[in-house]
Amino acid sequence: YLYFMHTQSEAPTILLVLYLLFLCCKSEIQWQNVGTQDPHGQTQPSTRYGTTAVQFCDGMLITHGYFFNHEKSLATWKDDTWLFSFTTNKWQQVKTKGVPPLARYKHTTVVYQTTLFLFGGDDGGHMIAKTHVWGSHQQDMWTLTTSDGCKSATWRQLNPNGGGQVPLARQGHTAVVWRSQMVLFGGLGANATSTHGGDGLFDLNDVWLYSFTANKWKPQLTTGHDGLPSPRRSHSSVVLGDTMWVFGGFSKLKGNKNMNDLWALDLITFDWEKITPTTPPDQIPSIRGAHVGVGFPDHQLMFIFGGALCEGGCKCKDDLWVYSQESNQWEQLHMADGEVGPNNRHFHSALMSDTQQMYIFGGESYSPYMYFNDVWKIELSGIGHHSEVQRAHHKVTKQETPQQPNKQESQPPSTGIPKTVAHTLHVPTFGNIALPQQSKHTEVVLVVVGLLLVALYLLWGKRHRMMVFVGLKPEAV
Repeated sequence: YLYFMHTQSEAPTILLVLYLLFLCCKSEIQWQNVGTQDPHGQTQPSTRYGTTAVQFCDGMLITHGYFFNHEKSLATWKDDTWLFSFTTNKWQQVKTKGVPPLARYKHTTVVYQTTLFLFGGDDGGHMIAKTHVWGSHQQDMWTLTTSDGCKSATWRQLNPNGGGQVPLARQGHTAVVWRSQMVLFGGLGANATSTHGGDGLFDLNDVWLYSFTANKWKPQLTTGHDGLPSPRRSHSSVVLGDTMWVFGGFSKLKGNKNMNDLWALDLITFDWEKITPTTPPDQIPSIRGAHVGVGFPDHQLMFIFGGALCEGGCKCKDDLWVYSQESNQWEQLHMADGEVGPNNRHFHSALMSDTQQMYIFGGESYSPYMYFNDVWKIELSGIGHHSEVQRAHHKVTKQETPQQPNKQESQPPSTGIPKTVAHTLHVPTFGNIALPQQSKHTEVVLVVVGLLLVALYLLWGKRHRMMVFVGLKPEAV
């Protein structure tokens, strides 16, 4: 810079403008704790896991779930419904009419147009369940419709196919909306031969289509040059365009109980493809299940958060990853040094809002051992801000939470409240190029250097500044 100033070139002005543009064009995304942890849950849903979250009535609607009441040594399945407002960050319990679906967890909910659809789940073996075992799985379909400006809602049970063929009862499956259909995949299934203790329960890898308009199920035959995904449950599924992406999950198969494989199902041809990312193997999400996955269709991105490695106990995770369909690469998002985000957890729920914010609710952790009913959100609009950008170099560090050995179910959960801090991730972009993010200290240095350069420029003298701006040299004046 000083060299160009000495030679009276216009380059200093160009460099200064480019530098200031770099600082101004930087996009930010943040972790924010917008719903605090409340173990008592008087004005918000009680702590729970295995619930679902969907965008509904300009907010996040969660329904059902599970909680183990250690004071009464009682496993408790929920059937209540709550709405978290994106505007006020407040909860309100939804007053529902009609008989609600049986209390359950690990079910699925999706929204088509203005109606919520609930399918399956596990009610823990209530006497009115179809299979009287620990892990009694359901195969019923319900709708929730609203009235009075979302102040009240009505549950109604559907009878798809007129009582004909429907998917096996299951839990831990996934369901996504594609066009006017719901695509269901996998899960832990049960039938009339299932017995107490889990004998006869089996993982699935079948695909079913449900037509919202015709109220009909149909099994969908799939093929694959690389074979089919292995049977699994507690995986994630995300739709980007006409492709459903399936990642990870749990399995009862020995040697393959935790997975981190990635599969793509073409929803036009229904051909499976096993995806091998171009990212080095040590730079992809580790094996896990019970995580969450959400899609960012506008930029062909998929985000996953948390989950657990479960084998002889569960080790929960708190990492956030993004996968680009366009570049076929994974990238981990880290937070700045010394900051903490959502506690490690599994069996939580998540959604991507219309305003490109990812919301996370609830879950369970083993470090510390506790259930959650907190709400976190992260702004994702800064990622892939330009249409040509398919993958940014995100660097946002995370303070790792030490993992502890798995606690037994009988140990009382902690009533501690995690720190509620706003966490900033910087995704600098310039033009259509995503630039590597700088650390907080580096950014401060850059700003200071920029100010010093401006000061030097101003102090250089009026005559030289004018020559620089007009591009003249002394000989031409």
